[in-house]
Amino acid sequence: MQTSQGTLPAHWNTQQLVTMAFMAAISTVLSFIEIPLFPAAPFLKYDPSFVPAVMGAFAFGPLAGCIISFVSVIAHVFITSNIWGGIMTIACACAYLVPLGLAGKTRNSNGHISTVRLIVGFSIGSLAMIIIALLGNLVVTPIYTGAPLQSIIAMIIPILLPFNIAKVLLNSIISALVYKSIAVLLHKYSSRNSK
Repeated sequence: MQTSQGTLPAHWNTQQLVTMAFMAAISTVLSFIEIPLFPAAPFLKYDPSFVPAVMGAFAFGPLAGCIISFVSVIAHVFITSNIWGGIMTIACACAYLVPLGLAGKTRNSNGHISTVRLIVGFSIGSLAMIIIALLGNLVVTPIYTGAPLQSIIAMIIPILLPFNIAKVLLNSIISALVYKSIAVLLHKYSSRNSK
């Protein structure tokens, strides 16, 4: 389905863009709630900023989720000047959000994303994010912290892998709980914007 301009899907309207901007604003605020999980690596912090982007991906598709995350990251980078952290976050967000957005494209008879599809989406997204995060750490962390590559490699098993597993678990659990509480609203809104 296309707009009158013939170039954009019908759901890309002003109302959706405003909603996405609102979600990006919430995501930006949440990005400053940073919780270090491993004292040995205080630069590794969890924040719940992915949750609004997941809701956007569920409501409007994977591209919308990635755009919400991208806008949030750009705003965060502008305030903190942490360019390398921003690059890592964008890469991890896209790896996480695309499978979730695709999982959200198919709904069951009551219009909700089935539990099985949620589990599959979160599982694939989490695995993809962990892989991208670990590979990214090997490239970005030596630049960002000045630590030698060998020391980063030595951190993979005891610190980086557990941190990223904890991060995707927190993101997935919180996002699933939020989705379950607002599923009806998200479905009604996404259906209205896809007509």
